[in-house]
Amino acid sequence: METEPSPPTPHAHELRLTRRQLMVNAGVAGTGLIVGGAIGTILTRILAPGQTQTLTSYPQVQIAHLNDLHVGKPVAFDYPLKGQSCYLIRLGTPALDGVGPQGDVVAFSTTCVHMGCSLADHYRAAYNVLGPCPCHMSTYDLSMGGMPTIGNATENLPQIELLVEQHGAIFAQGVWGLLYGFEHNLTSGTPIA
Repeated sequence: METEPSPPTPHAHELRLTRRQLMVNAGVAGTGLIVGGAIGTILTRILAPGQTQTLTSYPQVQIAHLNDLHVGKPVAFDYPLKGQSCYLIRLGTPALDGVGPQGDVVAFSTTCVHMGCSLADHYRAAYNVLGPCPCHMSTYDLSMGGMPTIGNATENLPQIELLVEQHGAIFAQGVWGLLYGFEHNLTSGTPIA
């Protein structure tokens, strides 16, 4: 009576992953760790009464009216949490992601992304830039989405997402980019009412 041979057992050289398979598997594992860590950070913040809170979405807050803005004159406001200083500015020329009838109204954080120094009082209307930063000279082009033009910064200045209603009310409703000093823009702080 004849029996079928059993399938051969794999040898060590047959179990090797290709470089591509290894990179794909590492990318999937890394993404899982990052997403899991971010969710875990948000979910594990249990707060006692009177402490700051973690927001789960950006608040929509009225910050000005189109009629209140003058070209080159910044309007200071905090967003999305108290103490997160920002400027609302009518540039006078169309800007990347600008709002309003001319697309020239933008808002940005006034905290330098390089090392967290304040850019308040460093708006230069003649060039539509915020800076130079008093710490390391980073300067940001507000007409180009807060792109750094000089200095040590390597990331755009966080831009505030704006909405203009039909009657001219301007609302902040989000942030594009990570605010300096925060692991998440909405963690532990006093929300803007």
